[in-house]
Amino acid sequence: MDADLDQMSRDQLIAEAKKLREGIRQHRDSSEHELCWHHPALWGLLPEKTDPLPVVVQCSGNGTDACPQGKLIHALIRIGDSAVMLVDECPDWGSIGPKSLKGSPVTIHLYVEDVDSVIKRAVAAGAKVTMPLEDTFWGDRYGKLEDPFGHQWSFATHVRDVSPEELRQAAQKACG
Repeated sequence: MDADLDQMSRDQLIAEAKKLREGIRQHRDSSEHELCWHHPALWGLLPEKTDPLPVVVQCSGNGTDACPQGKLIHALIRIGDSAVMLVDECPDWGSIGPKSLKGSPVTIHLYVEDVDSVIKRAVAAGAKVTMPLEDTFWGDRYGKLEDPFGHQWSFATHVRDVSPEELRQAAQKACG
């Protein structure tokens, strides 16, 4: 099936790889998904890597900086194709965490392919469930967590479409 590759020059192989990558990007971009869940093997062929779950891409000794007190002053996680910078609490620099503030008005929300496995994985890594997973009236399977540093996270998988009228009625019932 791939015998033609044996006959190609290095330049021809590079041109074919570029065409393949461009086709994958066009499919990804035209599907309006940051990731195409149905073809994960294709995304491994692209140099730009994306992962739907938070992934620490820099960790101690590999691109992070620590201040003399051993606190992290620079780390990066990737969520899909977005980067989020993180630091440890350091009041001298104005970095104060949610626990010192006795909470945070911010919740980071992510839609994921399999919310049950994401929540399970996060709890195993030290997160605390603050709202158990449930199928919600707005059509998502949804749950909330607090990470060990006090940050609030919510995760969902869309499971069904809800009409505007059904949503209005369900919201009215849920909110009293």
